[in-house]
Amino acid sequence: MAVPYSTAFAPTQRSSHEYVIKIHADYSYGLDVLAAAHGASMISLLWESVALHCRTTLAKHQQPDTLSCYVQFLRPAAVGQALISLQDVQLSKTTSTLHATLHQSNKDRVVAYFTIFNRLTTKGMSLPTPYTPSPPIPPISFPLLRAGHDPLWTNFHRPYDISPNTRFLSNFHIAVERTAHADKRTMQSYLGWAHPHSRWTTASLGVACDLFLPASENFFDSYRSAQGMADEAVSVETSGHKGTSVPWTRPYWYLTLNVSIEVKRALPEEGVEWLFIRMRTKEVVEGKIDVSGEVWDAEGRLVAVTQQLWVVVEVPNGVVGMQRGVVGRGSKI
Repeated sequence: MAVPYSTAFAPTQRSSHEYVIKIHADYSYGLDVLAAAHGASMISLLWESVALHCRTTLAKHQQPDTLSCYVQFLRPAAVGQALISLQDVQLSKTTSTLHATLHQSNKDRVVAYFTIFNRLTTKGMSLPTPYTPSPPIPPISFPLLRAGHDPLWTNFHRPYDISPNTRFLSNFHIAVERTAHADKRTMQSYLGWAHPHSRWTTASLGVACDLFLPASENFFDSYRSAQGMADEAVSVETSGHKGTSVPWTRPYWYLTLNVSIEVKRALPEEGVEWLFIRMRTKEVVEGKIDVSGEVWDAEGRLVAVTQQLWVVVEVPNGVVGMQRGVVGRGSKI
């Protein structure tokens, strides 16, 4: 069974501004010898470290909530231990700004800025704009989904031990439409955790916002296109087999360069079981992919918005980069 979120994303405070994390193999990607942390994992590890910093070092400021974050990926990080250092860039009564750096093997791997505040005491203008998802989110019945009988959605899930190359996806239940969205520039689904005790919390939005496959897959005959995932899920649903490890059909990896996330509404402390994610791409130009996304809860409330920049890397070049940046560096901080 997959490791629960609460275990895999639990930083330990080492000093007032330093936090030790463990990048878990279950939340990484790639073959064992080239395994690297998934970008989504690193965002939430940073987020959880900031949250712990707010509860401890900055407790007297009473700003426990993250309003937004901007994350820039510099180098791949390996499975194992790493260090996150935080700098209090600007502390004020309304919002404060923190700078975070994820270090491993004496190199900076990821840098980020977090804006924190107190959501309960913040006073400001709110306007009831009639913004709704466009097109509307197709209706779903989660009990029927679990039973494999929802007429519009089916559950895509890879078994935990299927392959180290797809291990990251095994942590999630991904509800995909039986008939893919007509707009090939769109990828959308409901996301739930495979572990029965894991739930989506505000800090885990980093995972939710960066685990998607790009819409560019929809323009190929790919098993990772929206329709390809739906076809595989329906096959598993009807035949009862657990699925097989399918090799990546084209020599490309999609790497996230940077991500920004704004939290519109905090999720309840106990978390929620499902989130709806819709990601859109405008164009793919010279190997660069723009991604803009929205996160909605099951009650139809906008939870977060995200903007991202991805790059398409041919696997041979990516493997060389991974060997230089990760393999042989172990888990030393």
